[in-house]
This record gives sequence, C-alpha cells and structure tokens, in this order.
Amino acid sequence: MNVVHLLTFLDSQTGGMERQALQLVLRLRSQGVRAFFITCTHRKQMRREHLPWHGHFHDVEIYRIPLIAGWGRLNALMYLVGAVGLLVYLRRRYRVIHAHQLHTSGFVAALAKTIVRTKKLVVKNCCGGSFGDVRNVSRLPFARFAIYLMKRSVDRWIAISEETQREMEELSCSHIALIPNGVDTEYFFGDDEVSDESLCNRYAPDSSTRIVLFVGKLDPQKNVGSLIEAMARVENAVLLIVGTGALQKTLEQVARSSKVSHRVHWCGTTIDVRPFYRMADVLALPSFAEGSPNVLLEAMSMGTVCVGSDIASVRALIEDGRNGYLSACDAVSIASTLQRALRESTPDVSRRARETILRHHDFKTITKRYATLYRELCYPEQQHHSDRWQT
Repeated sequence: MNVVHLLTFLDSQTGGMERQALQLVLRLRSQGVRAFFITCTHRKQMRREHLPWHGHFHDVEIYRIPLIAGWGRLNALMYLVGAVGLLVYLRRRYRVIHAHQLHTSGFVAALAKTIVRTKKLVVKNCCGGSFGDVRNVSRLPFARFAIYLMKRSVDRWIAISEETQREMEELSCSHIALIPNGVDTEYFFGDDEVSDESLCNRYAPDSSTRIVLFVGKLDPQKNVGSLIEAMARVENAVLLIVGTGALQKTLEQVARSSKVSHRVHWCGTTIDVRPFYRMADVLALPSFAEGSPNVLLEAMSMGTVCVGSDIASVRALIEDGRNGYLSACDAVSIASTLQRALRESTPDVSRRARETILRHHDFKTITKRYATLYRELCYPEQQHHSDRWQT
C-alpha cells in the first residue's frame, strides 16, 4: 500500500509535526506501507543545502515545491498550485493522501481530492488551543469554504489529543480517529550512554547549580519570555535554551532586562538532544498551546522531570505531582512550580513519567494503529471492525 504525506517545510525538522511525519513514514515500512513526501522549501535553503526538487530525504522519496522567503500569500498560492498539481500528476503512485495540519495541507489535499476522487484522504489536526489548527482555519478569509470542502472530502480525521478531538467535533466533523503522537522509547531512554560530561562542565561547572532546560522553537506560542522572567526568581539555577527562532533577539533582551542574561545559555540546535535531557534537573514547557508535544514525550521517556503548562494537551500527559508538574503560564507561577519541582521531585516521579510514555505513546504501537487505519480505508471489505475509529 502506498501513501503520500503532504506537509509544509519537512526539511526543517524543527517542529513536532515535521519530526512526527518523518518518524512515522520510516516506521511504516515495517508494516508494509510505502510512502513519499510532498512538501515546500524556501529557495535559499534549497540552494544552500543543495536540495533538489525531487530526491530523497532520510532515504524517503520527496518532492519539494520551492518558495521565496517573504512572499507571504503568493507562497501560499504557490504551495496550493504546486501540491495539487503533484497530487494529480502522481495519482497512480498512491492510494491514500495523509495531510498534516488542517489550515495548510488539509485544505490543499481536500481541493486535490475534488480531482482525484477515488483516493482516500486522512487529515491530521496537529495542534489545539489558541494557536491550533481549528483556530487557524477559522481565521482564513475563506474559512467557511475551507471547512465545508474538508468535511466533504476527508475520509478520516486524526486527533492527537482529546482537546483536538473536541475541537473537530465542534465543527461537526465525523469519522475521527484519536491517535496520539509517538516517541521511540528505545532511543529516548535515560541511560548513562547518552550522558555528555562536557556539556555539564560548559554550562554548569558548579555541581550545586541546577539546570532548567527548554527545547523548541522560539516563537510566541512557546511563551519562552515568561520562562526567562521566571528564572529571576529561581536561585542557583541556569536555563539552557535548545532551539532557534524569530524571537531570539527579543528574548535576549528579555533576559537582559530581567538581569538573568548570565544564567541563560543559547545552545542553538542539535542533532541529538538526549544529552541535554539527561543532564537537566527539570525540563520546562510553558507553552500557551500544544498538540501532543514531542518535547514532553521525549523528555518523559528519558525520565526527565517535566514542568508543563496547565493546558489540556499537557494535562493529558502530566498528572501534577505524580509524573511531573503543572503550572500556569505567567512568570510567577512558572517560577513557583520550578522551585517545587527542584525541591520535591524524586526518582519515582521520573519512573512514572517513563511508564506513562511506554503505556500510551510508544511509536511501535502508534505505527501499527496508522497502518491499520490505512488498510481499513483501502480494504473495508477485509476489516471486521472498520467502525472502531469513528466517534
């Protein structure tokens, strides 16, 4: 069975959506599902990294639609035209379109399905809340048409959390499958082999200094400014920020104005984030909105103590005081919860965090669920429980 995965900016691999899509496609091979990607990439990145419009990415076939940085709505039109054109041109090569994100690829795939009518369409809602997919769809100038078209075209919606499921139900979407994001629990395992003593020596040479870690994009959704402000209230601790983004200059100014710039370290991006998880005393995710956050999945799988925002998608993972800690999104609350986590956390909290991930988010299980869903769509006559994904 062949599936085409449609999503924006796969090459960046900085966001959860992109990383989840790649890991899913790689693992689906073991289930007999072959896949390729259609994505978009900025021309500058294609030239800088010598990326062809048609090639391979981590041994997976990929088609890239070139965009031009700063062209805004014209880029959106170029992605729409390019993606629909490729989906039509390559229609003999797949049976299922799997679109990641409602307001971008979901709408584009629904438009393509008006032409390739026999294909099955799966659309994944990647994020909930105020920065989520449903909210972004409602902001489109053609929101009513986009929602109408998707509801007519989508064969199965994917919700990654109960929050995203409720949001789609409020749009009167049917045939919703609740499949959370997954994590490789064998790779993200907190043994001594992933430790890096040089990192500790670089960022916290004094063994009494506690390490607070943030991993992710530096954008408004992540609320990193409040985390930096909170550090002014957390004594004898440093904050390591792994990731980059458009807000870095602004956040550096926040660190200076909060008088904690000497305790905030900008670590950039890294291929392997496990040594950071391993050495951190606490991972902080103060986001205003999330889907099923990769960072929490990875850190909890490593047994790292986590402090997350008290929002629905994080509450689905963290039970306050049992396998992690929940905080409001303001700086005072974040500081208080960090202090509590640094003071109260025990090995039992770490153990229960990993157990949560093993029970509900192991990628082996998640992959099998997607493979089963694809087969139920393509071969309904062979399935005895084809209604089990519906709500």
